[in-house]
Amino acid sequence: MSSLPPPRRLVAAHATDGTPVLLEHHFPSADTDPATLKAQVLFLQPDLVAKPEKAVEWAEARPDKIPHDDAISVRYVYLPPSADGFFHFTQTIDYLVITHGELEMELHDGTKTIVHPGFIAFVGPSEAVKVDGKGLEEPFFNGYLAKF
Repeated sequence: MSSLPPPRRLVAAHATDGTPVLLEHHFPSADTDPATLKAQVLFLQPDLVAKPEKAVEWAEARPDKIPHDDAISVRYVYLPPSADGFFHFTQTIDYLVITHGELEMELHDGTKTIVHPGFIAFVGPSEAVKVDGKGLEEPFFNGYLAKF
């Protein structure tokens, strides 16, 4: 079981009149099973270009799809011990910051590496290509989309 508290989000922004705003939200997980992968969107900016006059409104935005390849989003993911994950390709820039424990990452060609606390695992976006005759939108490459 994780010793981390539920995610807590602080958003520093400005109101439309220019006054500073600090928003604080706690995101308790609806799933209390410590053996289950948990994920939730903590922040979604529905435009790739920031608009200060929309910052407070956007702090309340909720996702309508996964992934957000046309937006800026921050997602919290909890991988319980011994959980099976899945490598995936997206048109987004994804990264994991390892806070505790360790994670064995395995690529589709069998390459493996262990990441430890303090590591950042980065997955760059991919355009449509074929790997071993399969498109990235097909199983097993689309595991993230299929299992989420």
